[in-house]
Amino acid sequence: MKSPSASLRHLYVPESRIFEVQILLSLPTDKIERTNEALRSSQTLKNLREDSDPVKRIASAANIPFAQALALWYAVSNLSRQRSAQKIADGDFLADLSVLMPDGAPPLDDQRRNALLGLFARTTEGNLLEKAEFLQRAYAPALVSCRSVCDIRPIFDEKRERIQAAALVVLLGLETHTDEHDIKTVVVQATRSKLADLKKCIEDAEHKLAVMEQQFGDKVELF
Repeated sequence: MKSPSASLRHLYVPESRIFEVQILLSLPTDKIERTNEALRSSQTLKNLREDSDPVKRIASAANIPFAQALALWYAVSNLSRQRSAQKIADGDFLADLSVLMPDGAPPLDDQRRNALLGLFARTTEGNLLEKAEFLQRAYAPALVSCRSVCDIRPIFDEKRERIQAAALVVLLGLETHTDEHDIKTVVVQATRSKLADLKKCIEDAEHKLAVMEQQFGDKVELF
């Protein structure tokens, strides 16, 4: 049986990424329209610059789970670039989307066709968002969240009969996400002095970003 990817005439969607497009195509039309607004409006672009987490913003605007918003974000970024680069006509683009349509998806009426074409249109706002998101997450795992756990570890005497002292340790859990959808938690441990080193490193990074914002903020859009 011919796979959906092999049946596409204009788009390239590897088998491992079909689910992203199908999540999008399963959404009700009104959620697609709200996603379009979240990705394309200039006001949303301003909000995303301030928020710095477009996937969460999209999830909120469309009222969908984070995982769906993440898949939707990758689908839109991928297919809209292809549509623009190859100058795929509206009818051909919709025909390829129909090949990937999952069972139970809403029918492609005029409102839905217009919503999909609008979502995959190339706009200044959408283009900036997609490129910024790529540069902030590509090539290396991106930090999603972090947590700390403080631990006290007893130090026993030589006979292991009495606790003579204790060592204080902090465990830092760093949850990361890659552009291949791999989510991993990296755990490192640190002493109080190493936490101070880490704090200084973060403060140095924030200072450098502030200098860059001051240098370039009136010349280009910054995310």
